[in-house]
Amino acid sequence: MKKIAVIIFLIHLQHCVFAEENLFPSKYIGIFSIVEGKRNGQLDTTQIGFSGKWENEKFRIQGYYKNGIPDSTWIAFYPNGIPQIVKNYSKSSYVFSSYYPDSLLALHTIGRFEVAPNSFTEYPQNIQYWDQAGNMIPSDIFRSNSNRWQWGNNERAIPEQQRDFSGTSDIKLISRIISSDTVLFALYFYSDKYFLEKSLFRRVIDPNTGALVLQGKPTDTDFSLQYRVTITNERLEEKSVISHVNIIGTQEEKPYFLLNFTVNDTKIKK
Repeated sequence: MKKIAVIIFLIHLQHCVFAEENLFPSKYIGIFSIVEGKRNGQLDTTQIGFSGKWENEKFRIQGYYKNGIPDSTWIAFYPNGIPQIVKNYSKSSYVFSSYYPDSLLALHTIGRFEVAPNSFTEYPQNIQYWDQAGNMIPSDIFRSNSNRWQWGNNERAIPEQQRDFSGTSDIKLISRIISSDTVLFALYFYSDKYFLEKSLFRRVIDPNTGALVLQGKPTDTDFSLQYRVTITNERLEEKSVISHVNIIGTQEEKPYFLLNFTVNDTKIKK
């Protein structure tokens, strides 16, 4: 009977520890708008008016509170510890910067925020963008192409344990629309502690077909030491083309990413 009671106590203790780990020091949080399905301002907490530093390894985030409200500097990190997002809160305003895995600036904006009993709402202003090579992208590029270019619903990254062929590095793919007809892709290779390598390649839309194609090369395949890229295009509707972008590791022929990129354009010819 004593043994059963001890087991029950240990289970209860483990549950309490797990519950405490999933609580936040405030129902508000910096950087994120939704955490584990709950909106900012509705997080589970047992504290009111917390002030001080808080960090969470699960979300790779750290920041400061003042009377329960995000304050001062908040940082979200990539898995290897490089800052991905840096956000500074001051009174009712904030400054936001996001970075690529090699620490180049990707986005910068200022804005204001409003705190309500069950919500934390941010209003960004003056947004600036940079591509993966460090060049500024005009904001109208994003606005003018928001309806024409879109990632499909079936894009996916292959799970880490399947695409990590070396056991010591991981890979991240980022794409950016850098002009009215060009996409810049960047593959980032990094270890648990260091950024290792970046590889850039461009794709353009054929104005006659709407297909996503290579630029200035006779074939539809790129080769490098660690990966190759292939593209196949398929017309879905009269004015819509979907491009399947496959990125495959060359050492063990393992897939890294499979992306579907859709082009909707009334100017596309049949």
